[in-house]
Amino acid sequence: MRRLFLALAIVLVPLTAEAQSETYQKIGWWEIVYFPGAGACSALAEFENGVYFLIGLDTTSGDLSLAVAILNQSWGSIVPGDEYEVTATFGRKGPWYLTMYGTKADELFGLEATWAADSDSAGRFVEEFMASVNMKWAYQGTVLGDFSLKDSRKAFNATLECTEVHLGSGDAGGGKDPFSGSKQDPFQ
Repeated sequence: MRRLFLALAIVLVPLTAEAQSETYQKIGWWEIVYFPGAGACSALAEFENGVYFLIGLDTTSGDLSLAVAILNQSWGSIVPGDEYEVTATFGRKGPWYLTMYGTKADELFGLEATWAADSDSAGRFVEEFMASVNMKWAYQGTVLGDFSLKDSRKAFNATLECTEVHLGSGDAGGGKDPFSGSKQDPFQ
């Protein structure tokens, strides 16, 4: 799984230093990981047929974003940077029609997308993810996988907690108010 962390860190952001990901917590098959290059945490899991799924946060744009990726070593025909129209369905809810972008990290090929974390669509996506018992992903009618979301609410809440811990410590760069401890701070 360590190789996967490095690969996913590359998917989330190009690393400029030898920053190492760090496991924050394990919840069932979900692993909550802090990615220094993204400045935030993600929940990731490996499902059947070698499919990896990641949902988490990213601060590289200067604003907090929701990041989602689905990857597999056997999807070698995916072209990095190309657009792919996929559907994601959570439980019995209606499908999400998503434009995702091809990516490659080490030996994994996949699709990734980001949204502003404070957008209505990001909030709805996360809520459906946390409230559903399964999710199904498809591309042009081909099912990429139908995955259990057991413990997804706990996993995403731990992702938020992990990100708050790292933003609060200043690890994410910019999450900490440089004036908060200063007696010369006119804003206190």
